[in-house]
Amino acid sequence: MLADRLAIIDPTDFADLETLRQELVEVIEERLEGTRVVHVNSTHLGGGIAVILGKLVPLIPSNVCAELT
Repeated sequence: MLADRLAIIDPTDFADLETLRQELVEVIEERLEGTRVVHVNSTHLGGGIAVILGKLVPLIPSNVCAELT
């Protein structure tokens, strides 16, 4: 389970935030491998959840984004 994998990661084991971020992204990528994720936004310009999701998009590797387009 993803939550179990993330729970055992100790942030103090990493030299800096970038290294920690890379580890977190790798764990999430492993869990989502083979899964298709589709994001549907019901507003033209965003607002509310669209603003929040916009901050999450940079976590998705560019090769995954290219496959979705």
